[in-house]
Amino acid sequence: MPFAVISLVIVTLVLVSSWLLFGLWVKGSILTLYVLSVLYLLTTLGLGLFVSTMARTQQQAMMITVFFFVFPMIMLSGFVF
Repeated sequence: MPFAVISLVIVTLVLVSSWLLFGLWVKGSILTLYVLSVLYLLTTLGLGLFVSTMARTQQQAMMITVFFFVFPMIMLSGFVF
């Protein structure tokens, strides 16, 4: 929970700083933006928690993440081709 709260604070800081520094404001629903941000943050934090429970060391966790998540994302995005 603390990481989710910290992440929401960061989302709020980014939105406020984009408005104050650059004069950009979100065209659309702020509520929808926060709901989708919470959904993204919880799935990402859950994925990190899953990897950390499967791995015994930090190096193993990094290898699991690269092999099962980063590598397929790169290949499926079309970046290589």
